[in-house]
Amino acid sequence: MINYGLGAVLTADLRAHTRDSIGPFSIGIPRWYPWLSEHLLHFGTERETSDLLRGFLGRPVSPDSLLADLHRLGD
Repeated sequence: MINYGLGAVLTADLRAHTRDSIGPFSIGIPRWYPWLSEHLLHFGTERETSDLLRGFLGRPVSPDSLLADLHRLGD
């Protein structure tokens, strides 16, 4: 069950970073996949997951983005 919570934290953090870097993260934006491929996906398994995410985000994974999403839903 903990994996569901961690997945939600990771997804929100990755989406927030992508949005901050190249604009809104939504369907129909053709540049998001090439950008993610260059900055995250091309490493495959050559780097440890924690190192990969820290390098991509520029910091450790944080629940802040998920909490901000939840707060917006409550407004």
